[in-house]
Amino acid sequence: MQVSFYTFSKRRNSLAVPDSGGTAVDVRLKEGTNVLSPVLLLSGHENPTDWNYVSIPELGGRLYYVTSWESWRDLWRCYLSVDVLGSYRNAIRSTTALVIFSSSSYSLDLIDNRIPAEGSFTENSTDYDMQGTLSGAETTPVGMFALTTMAKDSDYATGVTTTYFLSWSNMSAFAKAMLEPSFIEELKQYFINPFDGLIDCYYLPVNVGTFISLGVPSPIWLGAYQVPGGAVGVQPRATSLAVHSLTRTMEIPWIYNDFRNLHPYTNIEIFVPFCGSKAIDTAEVYGTSEIKMEYSVDVSTGAVQAVAYNSNKKVLGEWSGNCKVSLPLAQSQSRAESLIGVTGAAVTSVAGAASGNAAMVASGALSAISSAIQPTQVKSMGGMSGSVLGAVLGNDRTLFQNFRITVTSRNTPESPSGIRGVQGNACNAVRTLSSLSGYCQTSGFSVSAPAFQSEIDEINSMLDSGVYL
Repeated sequence: MQVSFYTFSKRRNSLAVPDSGGTAVDVRLKEGTNVLSPVLLLSGHENPTDWNYVSIPELGGRLYYVTSWESWRDLWRCYLSVDVLGSYRNAIRSTTALVIFSSSSYSLDLIDNRIPAEGSFTENSTDYDMQGTLSGAETTPVGMFALTTMAKDSDYATGVTTTYFLSWSNMSAFAKAMLEPSFIEELKQYFINPFDGLIDCYYLPVNVGTFISLGVPSPIWLGAYQVPGGAVGVQPRATSLAVHSLTRTMEIPWIYNDFRNLHPYTNIEIFVPFCGSKAIDTAEVYGTSEIKMEYSVDVSTGAVQAVAYNSNKKVLGEWSGNCKVSLPLAQSQSRAESLIGVTGAAVTSVAGAASGNAAMVASGALSAISSAIQPTQVKSMGGMSGSVLGAVLGNDRTLFQNFRITVTSRNTPESPSGIRGVQGNACNAVRTLSSLSGYCQTSGFSVSAPAFQSEIDEINSMLDSGVYL
């Protein structure tokens, strides 16, 4: 019979076959040979060992690899093994199967677990101003002081108290005026303790006018007594105390543009001033470019609240904290004890009445814009016992007063494009193999072909291991 010999190079896991150029040779089959591994006898050829591939139409059109040559005088013996991928390439390509990896049909949104996550990483961080916070490192407080006093009238009163917001210079002028002996004597005509007209005082390292509507500076009153010396503060009307909510849009500084932007390859963390940091689920923002942050500061309590959303308005994280710094007020021992109480409870009008404190009787728990004074400890100050509520803290804008979004990605040794030609990228979809090219790996492949069972099993196994189409 006649066969065609070729000198042909191919990968054993490919469907490649010779196009043409074979040498037709008359051969005989060795008696008792196997169709899957036949042995051919030929003579009259000086040295046929350059041939390594054979097409035998009479054996079902199969294609074979030449595994070895033997010679004796002018007789050559050729040992073959069937190339099942080349022999049944048309049946293979017409098969529909679940394709796990492919060089030509893939989705970079699918996580490819063959790519390991290295220990080393790249980090991108971007800072965004939190509107209303202070600029620069603070050596002199330039936030605002909240001073709550017994109200003069009801126009600006919240309950029966009035709160003034003062700058650093205004607070200095107020403190100086309060220490004038003549003013102290004047206050004693109404208050048992000249400082009883002071209800609360705290510092906010923010621009209060960003979060509530403020009026114009006006004199400071302690009940019916105006503080002398030009001490002024800004009063918000009770009808203007609604807290404004602000929004900040933050770009996500992605490092990759494929599934490596997901966990475990990438982590995202957001820092919110006065609140701290929180990790964001990368799956919730995958394929998007920004995060929206809605935030506010309640100037009556110092509470900071922030909520982050993705582009679909799904909540990614919620933060809460406090920026209020309570300040000490001079108080008599009897008043400190009445404020603390035997159980350490907050001030009440009953306790105020028991101490003869008219201002506290009037205000009680009604000072809505300021929290009731709750001394955390009692110690001697200048020979007089009093409550110490806190101190003004320094603020560094670069560390504590910016939103910060940080993307940390592992440095993977291979990128999807780098392995596409040899391992394909994740596909995980049903495809007909004739629509694909390059590398292909299937799951549960099952070919239908006029082949022996051993050939069918070999084909299915090789497709599930990965072949080149």
